[in-house]
Amino acid sequence: MSNAVKTLEDFFDSQRIKLIPEGFHIDSIPDQTLQRVEDWLECDDEGSTFIWLQGPPKLAEDHQNKMSILAAKIIELAWEVKLRDDTLVSYFCSINRQDPREGNPSREAEGVVSLVYALLHQVLAAIHSFPSTDSSSQSRLIALEKRISGLDGTVRTLNEALSAFDEAAQLLTPDTVCVIDGLHWLDGRDTDDQLCELVRLLRKTGFMVLFTTSGRSGALLEQMDPEDCVEMDEE
Repeated sequence: MSNAVKTLEDFFDSQRIKLIPEGFHIDSIPDQTLQRVEDWLECDDEGSTFIWLQGPPKLAEDHQNKMSILAAKIIELAWEVKLRDDTLVSYFCSINRQDPREGNPSREAEGVVSLVYALLHQVLAAIHSFPSTDSSSQSRLIALEKRISGLDGTVRTLNEALSAFDEAAQLLTPDTVCVIDGLHWLDGRDTDDQLCELVRLLRKTGFMVLFTTSGRSGALLEQMDPEDCVEMDEE
């Protein structure tokens, strides 16, 4: 693994890349929602590559949160339906209960840094798993990893991290599925611009992107098309 990939690992929790959907049954997903997810997974060139499943507000996390477990189950479904030869990147956002490191003004800001670094890490790992023989792509990757080595895990270099993610995504096939849970946890006055920029960059990649939240996300309300949002009621 490259030094750039190792640099990123210090600034996010690798345990939050995946979540095991313990005790979750597929029949607990409403039929209409399940159909929307299946349509998204089987998306053709004319369909939307974005979908947002918005559940009711809930403070619980991980296995105590229905939407997080739903996201974990959808990741399993994606592997069964689509991902035998494709790439998956995912992250389950959270707020660190410890004080943020120096250079991050809030826990929410640090959470955004962790999310971006986790996605960038997975994209880089996928690129290294399927290395290109094209000399131009190889040169771009070398230059990109040099930039990544200068990231410091704070908002001071977050714009550079977002730019690096944009560059890395261009080196990866568009046949990539991205699942992000809990973006609403990161809402804040000091995070809105960066979250909106991340959503814009994800749309630019052509990746198939699914968001799950418990309640509203300011960035998604601003950036998502209304027809791509599915509101889920409490059962």
